[in-house]
Amino acid sequence: MLKHAGLKHLFPVTFLAAAIFLAYSNSLNGIWALDDFQINRPIGIDGLLAKIGWRKISFLSFYINQKIDPYSPFNFRFFNLLIHTLNVLLVYVLTFITLRLPDLRERLDRYGFPVAFFAAAIFALHPLNINAVAYIIQRMASLATFFVLLSLLSYIIASTTRSLIGKTLLYGLTLISIFLGILSKENAVLAVPLILLYDYFFISRYNKKIFLIKGAIVTGIVICAFIGLNFYLPLFKTAMHIGKTFLEFNKPISYQGWMAIDVYWSPLEHILTEFRVISRYLFLFAVPYPAFFVFDQWGYPVSKTLFDPVTTFFSVLLIAGLLIFSLLRMRRYPFLAFGILWYFVALSLESFIAVGVDLYFEHRNYLPLAGLSFGVAAQVTPFILDKIGNRKYAFWAGGVLIATLLGVCTYQRNVIWKDPVTFWMHDFQKTPDNPRANLALANSYFTIADFQNADTYYRNTIRIASMRNAPYYMTDALYRLGFMEILLERGPEGKKIIDIFGRMSPHSYKLKILEGYYRYLNNDFENAINDYHQVADLRKIDEMDRVTVYTLLGDAYRAGGRTEDAATAYEKALHINHRFPAAFHGMAKLQMMKKNYDSSFAYLRKVLLVDPYNIGALTDMANLMLMEGAGVEKALPFAKRAVSLNPPFNKPYLIMGTLLTTSGEEGNAEYYYAKAKEFRAPDYLILFNKAWAYSIRGDREKQKYCLTELLKEKNVPQNIRDTAHAILSRLSGSF
Repeated sequence: MLKHAGLKHLFPVTFLAAAIFLAYSNSLNGIWALDDFQINRPIGIDGLLAKIGWRKISFLSFYINQKIDPYSPFNFRFFNLLIHTLNVLLVYVLTFITLRLPDLRERLDRYGFPVAFFAAAIFALHPLNINAVAYIIQRMASLATFFVLLSLLSYIIASTTRSLIGKTLLYGLTLISIFLGILSKENAVLAVPLILLYDYFFISRYNKKIFLIKGAIVTGIVICAFIGLNFYLPLFKTAMHIGKTFLEFNKPISYQGWMAIDVYWSPLEHILTEFRVISRYLFLFAVPYPAFFVFDQWGYPVSKTLFDPVTTFFSVLLIAGLLIFSLLRMRRYPFLAFGILWYFVALSLESFIAVGVDLYFEHRNYLPLAGLSFGVAAQVTPFILDKIGNRKYAFWAGGVLIATLLGVCTYQRNVIWKDPVTFWMHDFQKTPDNPRANLALANSYFTIADFQNADTYYRNTIRIASMRNAPYYMTDALYRLGFMEILLERGPEGKKIIDIFGRMSPHSYKLKILEGYYRYLNNDFENAINDYHQVADLRKIDEMDRVTVYTLLGDAYRAGGRTEDAATAYEKALHINHRFPAAFHGMAKLQMMKKNYDSSFAYLRKVLLVDPYNIGALTDMANLMLMEGAGVEKALPFAKRAVSLNPPFNKPYLIMGTLLTTSGEEGNAEYYYAKAKEFRAPDYLILFNKAWAYSIRGDREKQKYCLTELLKEKNVPQNIRDTAHAILSRLSGSF
C-alpha cells in the first residue's frame, strides 16, 4: 500500500521537476542583470561577509557558486533552479498533509494527490516567479521562502505529534528555520504571522481561545529570540527607522541605505501606489501572458491621492473586497480565504511596511504565491472533481495541460535573458520613460560597440532623469556618455559633457575621473595621474568606480613609460575585480611593451573570455599574431570580428587592411584603409601599415615605395620617420 502511494507521488513530482527545467532551460546561460554584479566576480569570503549586511545565508550560497565557477551564469542559475524545485516539493507536501489533518482528512483526503499536484504546478511554472528564479541575486527571495515553508512544515508536524521530545525538536527546527530565512532575506520574518494564520485555519480550526493561547506562546518565544538576535542584526534599529518614517506620513521619505535610489515620494503616496501595484500583480497571476511582465519598472507612476490616478480608488476597492470576502467567508471557502490572506500578509513587508523601496518588482510575489497557489488549488480542485465524478484521468489531463501552458508562458518569457540588448530593449518597450532601463540599454549597446545607439539611450536617460527628479541616473548617464565621447576622440563633445557635469555635481569624484581621462587622451599624463590618485585615495567610492580608476591609472602610467607603477595599478584593479576586462587589456598592452608576447597573448585571451565584443582586444590579438608570425589565417578571424562591430575608430580597419594586403588582396584592403582614413587615420599611418604588409610578403619594391611616400608626408612623428629611414637604409644596402 505504501509502495503504491509512493509511486502515485513519483509521477507528479518527477513531471514538475522536468517541467521546471524545461521552462527555465533557455535562461540558464543568460545574462547577468542589474544587481547580479554583486556576485558575478570572485570575491573572498571575508569580502562577501563584510558587505552583505544580514543576508549572510544567501551570500554564503553565492560563495559556494563562486568556488565552483565565478564566471558561469549556468552555475548560479542551476543552483537557483534546485532551490525552486525544493520549494515546489515543499508546496506539494504542505498541500498534501494539510488535506490529511484530523479535521479535514475524512472529507478531503481523497483529493490529496490532485490538489497537491495542481498547487505545486501553479507555483512551479507560473511566469510571475521568473524574477525570483532566473534573476540570480533574487535567490534571496527563493531561499527565504524555502526556510519559511520548512518552518511551517516543522510546525505542522510538531503540532500533530504526541511525543514531547519530538515536539520540542520540531519547534526548535521551526525557530531555526525562521532565523535562517531572515538571514537569507528579511521578509522571512513574516513566517511568524503566516504560521499563526495557518494554525488558525487548519489546526486551531477557528477556536479563538486555543489559538490565542498558542499564538501568545509562539509570539513570546519569537520575541525573546529576536531580542537575542538583535545583538547580531539591527532588527530594532531598522524598525525604529521605519516607524520614524511613518510618523511623517505626508513628507517625502528621507533616504536610508536599504531604500531605492532617488526616492521622492511620501509614505502615504507609497502605500496608495502599492494598491495599484498589487492589483497589477493579481492581474498577472490571473492572466500570465508573457508580454505583460516587466523585469524592472523604476519610476512606477506614483499615486498622489486616492483619486490621482483614479485607478488607485478602484485598486483599494478590489483589495479591500478580497480581504472582506476572506474574513467573512473563511468558513465557507477556507482554502481560498487562507490563500488570499497569506498572499497579502506575505507581501506586506516589502509593499506596505518597508516604504521607500522600489515600488514595483515581480520577484516579491514568490513567497505570497506559494500560499495563493495552495489556496486556489485546494478550493477549486475538489469542486471540479465532484463535477466530473470518477473521471480523474480527465482532471489529470487538464492539470498537465494547465502546467504545460504555464510552462510555455514561462519559457517564452525567459527568451529575454539571451543577451543584454534583448533583455533591456524589452524593458524599454514596456517602460520607455524608465531611466534605469534606458541607462542599462545604453550600457548594453556600448558593450557591443554600437556607439550610435548607446549615445541615443544615454541622452534619453539624461532627458528623462531631468524631468523625473532622478539625479542619480542623470549623473551616471552623463558620466558614461562623457567617457564614451572622450574614448571616441570627440574632444569638444567630451569637454561639453564635463562642463555640464561640473555644474551639476562639482564635488563628485566621477567628475574628477572624467577630467583625468580627458587629460590622459590629450597626453597630459602627469595631471591625469594626479586626478586618478585623488579619487583612488577616497574612502567612500563605489567599488566598480575604484576598479575603473586603478585601471585608468595603470593606462596613464603605461603611457608615461612608468611600467612598474602601471603593473601595480592593474594588479590593484584585478584584486578588487578578478574579471575586469579593461585591466586585463592594460596588462596585455604592458606586456606587449616589454616584448613579453606570450604573456600578452594570455591576457588578451582573458579579456575575450570575459568580453568577447572587446574591439581593442580583438584588434590587438590580430596585430600581435601578425607580429609574431602566427600567420594571416589565424589573425584574420579576430580582425574580421573587430570590424564586423563597425567601430568608430581606425585601428581595427588598419589591421584588417594590413592582413588583406599581406595575403595579396590589395583591392579589398583599400576599402578598409579608406574606412580607417574616414576615422581620422593619417596617411602616413596607412602607408606605414602597407609597408609592414609588403615586408611580410617579401615585396621589397612596394615596401620601399610606401616608406618613400611616407617620408614626403608632413607631421609624421619623429619615431616613425626614424624607423622609415632605418628600414629604407637597410633595403638600399641589400641591393
